Amino acid sequence: MRMVVSEPNDKNIYYTRIDQSCHALHSVSEKAVLADVCLLSFFSKHLVLAASHIFESPLASDILPRFPELLESEAVIVDLRDDCRDFRDYVDAKRDQRRDEATWFRSSTDDLARFLDEHVPAVMNWHLEYEMDFLQAAVVESLQDTASPLRRALLTAGERKLNQLLARIEKLPRASRQFLFEISDQILGDESSVLKAQINAAYYVSGAVNKGLHPWLPENSYVSVETGAAVLEQQSNGAVWKQCFMETANRLGLDVALLEECPQLILSLRSTHAKEMRRFRDRWWKLVEDGADRDAPLGDMRELVVCELAREHNLRRKAHAHSVASLGLGVLGVVVGGIGLVPSLGFSVASAGLGLASVAGGVGSLIAGDRRPFFAVTELVRGAAADSEMRRDYR
Repeated sequence: MRMVVSEPNDKNIYYTRIDQSCHALHSVSEKAVLADVCLLSFFSKHLVLAASHIFESPLASDILPRFPELLESEAVIVDLRDDCRDFRDYVDAKRDQRRDEATWFRSSTDDLARFLDEHVPAVMNWHLEYEMDFLQAAVVESLQDTASPLRRALLTAGERKLNQLLARIEKLPRASRQFLFEISDQILGDESSVLKAQINAAYYVSGAVNKGLHPWLPENSYVSVETGAAVLEQQSNGAVWKQCFMETANRLGLDVALLEECPQLILSLRSTHAKEMRRFRDRWWKLVEDGADRDAPLGDMRELVVCELAREHNLRRKAHAHSVASLGLGVLGVVVGGIGLVPSLGFSVASAGLGLASVAGGVGSLIAGDRRPFFAVTELVRGAAADSEMRRDYR
């Protein structure tokens, strides 16, 4: 297996909604996960899934074998601990660590490991101890800060319990998420759900930051990427970006339901129109980042998209006017040179040649003018949606 490193311009997203632990706090359906995977694959180079989430989640273990192209095309990448050679090795390591968890000893787990080894061409490595240290530090800082949203949310538990909780976590030589959950249940009892939700958020952030990814976080997450103490910046959240993209798609008149239900359509566009998809992705992210710089609400992309469409329309109008002029001159040159109105045969041929060059230049200008990413991708998607055979196969 090849190792993939996330580059900043790739805008890769660490997708955590398939995590089984998250499902106890937020209800998630297979349809919703598939819709996320499709839409996120449209505007990010890679969607990264944690290996543990795939093995522990029925949603992931059902979806991926049905759509192995997601893995084979590297639209979806799986992370793998750097001390494991492959997924079979990873399962063996988990069985050594979690002898009392039946999930890791089922025959279906072996089947899933074989499937991943056969269909995953590249992985993203990570270091277990590094992420555990980050997780522990993030939770400790949030509990230490008396002004933090997490600390305020836990005030009903009382100062004594909070201090006891903090002391227990600080004494751990290294904290896994499971250890933190157990300590929370022991000390807070029925009041542990708020803390466990934020432990989850810190866990997702640690998994994202240490791989150079952007996290997908549940709503109301109190953990910051930088310090573990403040509210996460909105523009770092993959869930917010999905909403931004849906605003964009709706404004472009795209069939969002089709995009959500048809992973093969997205993969086809990524494969056969990679250049146009990359241009769209780059331009779309520029809009998102410009909006963030101006403190524009990222949940509402309508105004930004309207401005972008106006810009592209203006470019198209100018390109069309230039192309018509070039085509006219070109045709005139062909006619003059071709019918021999010019006495010299050499000049006649030259005139015809120049005329054809002008025609080609006019067409080329029109094509160049169509290199407007929103317009180009909109046409590509509409073309695919209009193909009844394709649509039947995808649904």
